[in-house]
Amino acid sequence: MNRLTALLAFGALISPPARAIAAAPEKPLPAVRYVPPTLDPAKAALARSVAARLVPAGSTAQSLQAPFNMEVMNLVHSYLMMPVERFAAEHGAELPEEGKNGPPVVRLRLLEILDPANQERMRMSSPIIQKMAADAAASKEPQLREALAIAYGQRLSVSELRAVDHFLSTPEGIAFARTSAMIENDLGVFAARQLMALAVIDAIPAMTQRLTEVTASLPKIKDTADLSDGERKEVATLLKVDVSQLSK
Repeated sequence: MNRLTALLAFGALISPPARAIAAAPEKPLPAVRYVPPTLDPAKAALARSVAARLVPAGSTAQSLQAPFNMEVMNLVHSYLMMPVERFAAEHGAELPEEGKNGPPVVRLRLLEILDPANQERMRMSSPIIQKMAADAAASKEPQLREALAIAYGQRLSVSELRAVDHFLSTPEGIAFARTSAMIENDLGVFAARQLMALAVIDAIPAMTQRLTEVTASLPKIKDTADLSDGERKEVATLLKVDVSQLSK
């Protein structure tokens, strides 16, 4: 079982409507709606000071303009691969799964054929994407600082916040804050986070088996063939599809 199959199987197991959701047309993800809690004024002031030291003005843009920034590299890669992905989609072709143990050979060769000017396009595009991505992210710095302030304010006491704020005001603390965002984008850290994510995905078959064992005494999740006529009509109404689409 490959990772994608395992992931889909796990999703179907823990989420009964997964098949219906997967079949629905894709829609843009809604913005996260979040109502921040109110902090004690004294704690809020300290927490905002900590956040301001951790994310000083301009630090987001600086981190995104750092060499080998993974977020920017992914944006550049996605932009450059668009001709290949679009060509495959227009012709109903399925691109092979690549890149786990080496470079995406088929995609790169297709890119050479479809876009012979790819290298020059990359040279011209990368700095533009890097700069515009940095500017876009930097525009949300105030919201990030406020979110950090609330998060720290909820979890640390006034005395702890005061100690952290004092540390961040020292030369060592200033150096720590200055490099913390860049460290998050460090190639080694990024690779380690990928390994963690892949380890979780690799554990999905075992999770699926364990959940199957634990829930074996429960009634099986219904498929369309298991629904009564009334249930089928209600499900069709909820999904806003014709009942004929939920064939027995």
